[in-house]
Amino acid sequence: MLRSGALAFAMSLSGCGFVVHEGPPVHHEPGRDRDRDRLSDRLEADFGTRRDWPDTDLDGAFDGEEVHDLFTDPLDPDTDGDGYLDGEEAYELFTDPLVPDDVPWG
Repeated sequence: MLRSGALAFAMSLSGCGFVVHEGPPVHHEPGRDRDRDRLSDRLEADFGTRRDWPDTDLDGAFDGEEVHDLFTDPLDPDTDGDGYLDGEEAYELFTDPLVPDDVPWG
């Protein structure tokens, strides 16, 4: 269960990945951040991510980047289900990791 004040994430029933539920935005709260991924250990516990590994889902984007910048699921390496990793889309292919139809066509 997410603590009060944290942004609640839930899997979309439509299969589109994570959707943001109404609530305040997630702010980097002060506190210990063992893996230096921009999510405090407390937020890591709230989201279910690993506090000792910066990229829980091994998709090439740190957990904090996924929560604060990309708005992708830090527990799912391919949030939009298009076959490309979130980090790969954001930092190598320059496509949107939240839009399944935004894929590179070579």
